[in-house]
Amino acid sequence: MERVGLTPERLTRAGAELAHEVGFDEVTISALARRFDVKVPSLYSHLKNSQDLRIRIALFALEELADRVADAVAGRAGRDALAAFADAYREYAREHPGRYAAARLRLAQETAAASAGRPARPDGPGDSAGLRVGRAGRDACGPDAGCRGSRRASGRS
Repeated sequence: MERVGLTPERLTRAGAELAHEVGFDEVTISALARRFDVKVPSLYSHLKNSQDLRIRIALFALEELADRVADAVAGRAGRDALAAFADAYREYAREHPGRYAAARLRLAQETAAASAGRPARPDGPGDSAGLRVGRAGRDACGPDAGCRGSRRASGRS
């Protein structure tokens, strides 16, 4: 059997492609091994377990989504930026339903914070949602975050 040059990054990208093709719930280490025509145990030198693979795919999808949203809102403000954000988010979900499902995976607070390049703050707003990743997500708040300055958080309507 020929060596296929497996790396965690290559397996993550292939897992994301598989999620796009068959759905996130169908992505398994066995399915990934079949894609590369290797035995399942050979993947465990690159991935801890199936949950590790799922988390890597989720972070990949979140970064991809954040980059798309960042591009959409660049140079916009107010309602125009909000509409562009929503359009980019919706388009991503429609174009990549498997990856979008991965992006909705609930992440551990430490994983979400590390993916955003900052330490975890258990008392900080929105930190457990796993939404602060990539370029666009750095200042985003999760749905239950009570973001400072928002009308909802300040009690104004």
